[in-house]
Amino acid sequence: TQGSQQQVSLNGILCESSKSIQYTSYKSYLPYIISIVEIGIAAVCWYFLYHHELIFERRRLPVTLRGISRESDISVYSEDSRIPVYNDLPNLAWVLTSSFLKRKRKFVPEKIKEKGLYLTKPETDNVKETWEEKFKLSNGIFVDKYSFEQTIDSVIDHQYSLKPTIEYKKLQNMRISHVSEIYDSLLLSEGIEFDANSSEDIKNFFMFFNMNPRRHSENALETYDVYCEIASEQVSIEYDIQNIKISEKFKVSIEEALESNKPIEDLKLVFNKFGHLFATKIIIGNKLQRLARLNGKKNENESKRPIDETANEFLSLWKKEIYPYDSSYLLTMNGDPIKINQIQKWLEIVPVFETEWGIIKRVVIPLYKILDIKQQKEIEKLFSKKDHILMLEETTILDFNAEYQRIEFNSKLKSNKYQIFGNVVDTNDKTIASIYMKFSLKSEYGFSVNWIQVDDKNSQTSYKLKWMLIGCPSEIGYFDSTTRDKEIKTGSTELEITFKKKSALENVNIAKHWTCQINIDKPLSPSSFVLLNIEYPIARKTPIFKASCQRSQESNSIIDVKVEPIKDVYVEFLNEDEENTVTIRWCAFY
Repeated sequence: TQGSQQQVSLNGILCESSKSIQYTSYKSYLPYIISIVEIGIAAVCWYFLYHHELIFERRRLPVTLRGISRESDISVYSEDSRIPVYNDLPNLAWVLTSSFLKRKRKFVPEKIKEKGLYLTKPETDNVKETWEEKFKLSNGIFVDKYSFEQTIDSVIDHQYSLKPTIEYKKLQNMRISHVSEIYDSLLLSEGIEFDANSSEDIKNFFMFFNMNPRRHSENALETYDVYCEIASEQVSIEYDIQNIKISEKFKVSIEEALESNKPIEDLKLVFNKFGHLFATKIIIGNKLQRLARLNGKKNENESKRPIDETANEFLSLWKKEIYPYDSSYLLTMNGDPIKINQIQKWLEIVPVFETEWGIIKRVVIPLYKILDIKQQKEIEKLFSKKDHILMLEETTILDFNAEYQRIEFNSKLKSNKYQIFGNVVDTNDKTIASIYMKFSLKSEYGFSVNWIQVDDKNSQTSYKLKWMLIGCPSEIGYFDSTTRDKEIKTGSTELEITFKKKSALENVNIAKHWTCQINIDKPLSPSSFVLLNIEYPIARKTPIFKASCQRSQESNSIIDVKVEPIKDVYVEFLNEDEENTVTIRWCAFY
């Protein structure tokens, strides 16, 4: 025999060779000796495997064997990528497949050169590599109108060990569930379960993108469905999100979206690409299922117990629940029918046919929950229902003599459900108390400001309007990245103002005012301050009142508000007797 050194492991049916071995005959009787040795080795292999209780089978596989000739290379070759076939001994007509390979619960790589490397790896490494690739465990889940699909792009760094907890369960169970919404039927058939601690986050996440599948009219329709499932759970894989390192591509995409002034639109694109959900727990195995849509409502309940001697009772219940529909069969994950009387046989063969296994259940969380805590809080702030400072700008006042000035936004907003607060300041940012404003005509493109100047000496001075836009980020669709760390609290109160023109004329020099109190719930700190804005009836274009506030002596969280007329313009713009209710908008800055 000539060639390099070769290692042969008989108990593993593994032949690992880096160089070919060639057989060269030096004497005429050498081939006969080799044939006898080969037969002896094959017999020893068979005896060793049998007496060590290693299960093997003779399988006629679509195999193209090479190395049959003594003068050709000994090699490993198979057209079946699921089961390894080793021609480690020439002239073998059948292949031994041992339970040593089955216990790895994996799918062997197709390429010949990778098979030896694959089987020499630790078992946990092989499990991570093959299941992650076949079932895309490192990918997010895209939520569509009718389905939950794995995305193409991975969100996990493949160079980082996920270290999943793997448990071989071999658990069989059956459940019958009554469903009142079509969307819930979809969740059951797809094997999607929301993590108990994340169900509210998922709800907010869906509302954030305005993509809640329940909002589709057909999914929100009331239905009377009965769902039956018989599951054979083989393997449970669970990830600790604290040990997950996200991929660089996903990380950069999230950072760029959060830095944008339109983070909601950009984040929507990111999550549409990488997925909306992530499965922290995956159950692998096989299941039979069927969804029956009934015409009437039945008693709502859910049964879920291990399959034992009561299995017949469950099947009887299933038959009763969907009567008069056909209850003689269930469907596999591939849609093939299985008769009720064949279920027990089906359950027995599920553990053997690993190639038929699939994901039968996924416990999911929002995908953003695998990000670091800081990024999670930024995203949650975006889809919260609280008001924030979305814009903080200043605009040069062009002409005080004009009736109003229109201020346009740099980009279109999603809605006009926002509030504007602001003051006129000089070049030193000092507030000008003699100028009063009214914000009106709010739209997605901008707003108008009407003002009254009671001191003409300021008419030739250069002033600026410093204003801020307050609203809910998910409703407005805009959030300046420089204002997200500022904490505010907003609200409004209504104040009834009743006055007569005659009394106003008679008492124009008398201080007439109205008061109210505002409870802002959260106490103000010494550095906190409150801004006020008066909303007039739509017909009133010009401001005629001014508002001021101070902290109440009763509590640090109560503000005393005083509203009084602007005396110089009060009579001029009051053309008739009025009884109005004005709204006092307030914003507390912490």
